[in-house]
Amino acid sequence: MYNSAWPKMYWQLYDYFFMPNGAFYGAKTACEPLHIQYCYDDHSVKIVNSFYKEFNGLVVKVGIYDFNMKPVLLSTMDAKVAADSSEK
Repeated sequence: MYNSAWPKMYWQLYDYFFMPNGAFYGAKTACEPLHIQYCYDDHSVKIVNSFYKEFNGLVVKVGIYDFNMKPVLLSTMDAKVAADSSEK
């Protein structure tokens, strides 16, 4: 939903006064042309590239934290992604 006519408790990008909500910033981050995302279907991390050029020499930093914000896993790896594709 782009915006709502009345204040509601479910997802919307703007409120009644056209002020952006948290969903606006979440959608903005999710639609980055070069984005790292977690895939729930196979529990992997993918780099999604919407640019029409490849990227080499990327450094991916992954961190998993528990509910107390203590790191469970911290990992760094080199990556590359082809043009207009995604890589595990």
